[in-house]
Amino acid sequence: MFAALRRAWQRYVASIPVTPEPEQVSDKEILNELRPAPVDRKIVTAFGALATLVLAHLPDADRAAQARRLRSRLKPDTSAAEALGAWIAASSGPKSRIGVIALDWKAREEVSWQAKRLCAAHDVSIEWEYDAATDQEWKGWQERAEAPVESPLRSFAAALKATRVVLFRFPVDDSVYAFAVAQERGGEAFELCRELGIDVVTE
Repeated sequence: MFAALRRAWQRYVASIPVTPEPEQVSDKEILNELRPAPVDRKIVTAFGALATLVLAHLPDADRAAQARRLRSRLKPDTSAAEALGAWIAASSGPKSRIGVIALDWKAREEVSWQAKRLCAAHDVSIEWEYDAATDQEWKGWQERAEAPVESPLRSFAAALKATRVVLFRFPVDDSVYAFAVAQERGGEAFELCRELGIDVVTE
């Protein structure tokens, strides 16, 4: 009788579903899952090629150092436009010799001295100022569905057409950024920007 009870108990115990042990996940594995995927190799290559074009006018030593800084801005959680814009914002101060432009609606008049810096960096000479007419044109940017301060840069780009450089501008959030490239390589720069998802305008 006890043997029968023992067998019945064993069958009962065997019928109880076994709750699986929770999977042990290490802190390192959790961090790896949370870490964003690395930047696609094609994007890295295209961004490096664009950096080369953006900096082609600089002396060799300056070009190499700035190219490293620019490429370092491209991170897994940063778009190419954000990376380029952040580098331009950090490289557009009054003492900069790189020749790039960073503007927002609160400091649109700064386009004037930045434009002069860009011309000096690219060794071109034009007569252009941020004047009252350009300021009045800027004030209608909302109605024209433009990015803030795009009008002054469009005016500056038109003035540059007679030179050997072409101005590229693109918006990120409420700011607009611009850089210049030699005219003969403008098409190449435009294609790289398109590949990288940077919404540039050249006129």
